[in-house]
Amino acid sequence: MSTETCQARSRSSNLPPATLLRTSDAISTAGPGEQVLASIILFIVIYALIFLVWITVLNRKIKTGPEEEMSEVETKEHKRSWIDAATALAAHGAVSMTDAQAAPPETGKE
Repeated sequence: MSTETCQARSRSSNLPPATLLRTSDAISTAGPGEQVLASIILFIVIYALIFLVWITVLNRKIKTGPEEEMSEVETKEHKRSWIDAATALAAHGAVSMTDAQAAPPETGKE
């Protein structure tokens, strides 16, 4: 964008005259370059360590496999999971554990 275009825009919008920002003027003076480099390096090191911890935990979980869910349902012989308890209830014709039984069909008699 040319300087004339910036000045024309600022006149039409009642803004102060726009000045161009040169690359040499855009350098931050907030801190020395060594501090910026050190913060970038520390950022990379910290996230690399977090990544390594994540990979280690993930590898351990993959090697051990899924955990079996055990519920509070136990017999004297062995522990049973919640799915075994639900299967045993269904096999004996027990009432639904969720009470989500279908309503009996209407016969049309009133």
